[in-house]
Amino acid sequence: MSICHNTKTTQPDVNSSKRKCLISPRFSAPELIQQQCWASDRPITFVALGPLTNLALALRADAALASRIETLYISGGAINVPGPIHTDVPTNPNRVAEWNLYLDAEAAALVFEAGIRIVLVPLDITHVTGSQPLLFSRDYVRRLRASARGQASQVMVRLIHWWQLIQPRCPAIPLWDAVTAALVAEPTLGNNRQDLAIRVVTQPEEIAGQTIVEADKPANVQVCFGGNQTIFETTYLAVARGENG
Repeated sequence: MSICHNTKTTQPDVNSSKRKCLISPRFSAPELIQQQCWASDRPITFVALGPLTNLALALRADAALASRIETLYISGGAINVPGPIHTDVPTNPNRVAEWNLYLDAEAAALVFEAGIRIVLVPLDITHVTGSQPLLFSRDYVRRLRASARGQASQVMVRLIHWWQLIQPRCPAIPLWDAVTAALVAEPTLGNNRQDLAIRVVTQPEEIAGQTIVEADKPANVQVCFGGNQTIFETTYLAVARGENG
């Protein structure tokens, strides 16, 4: 859903909920983002694993909210690799965008221009087309399944195994959001980062959601292009074994 089609957002009473990190059903998603940001004692780390509609609506309702986000991790975008949309949906001509930014390009453009410190985790590091992607090999998934301890870990590895089964031709499988989560938990696994000026294209449809590097402008995004496969695997093995504290 584009942000231009969802504008009825009322301002939550954030003052009454400061210091109270409670989730209330009376808040819409954008309102809940506002409430949680203002309730925290310090600026938060925000991890976005889907389209940026709700965050954009929250920022549009309260421009000062940007100061309450220390770092925004975004799983999305495609810098030096093709977008998957035309491959996934051949009737769609868009070959340059990644799904999360494409589905609400206007929201993405607003967020990228909000002045927040952004760490972008694009398809360059999360997909098989990247030059140095972080992937799960079939052998590693077997090791992960054997290491799982506890119900949550077992559910996680079952989902990964299921994802592997529906992609029988892939020697290694991408888990896009899993890479982003690992980078948040263990920043050192991202070993190829560049500060760039990134603009999100909003139209026409054929290139909506494209992430364009503007060399003549100051950087607004840190892009992670590659990672350490050993640290990536070690991080998830520790999670599966319940060693992550």
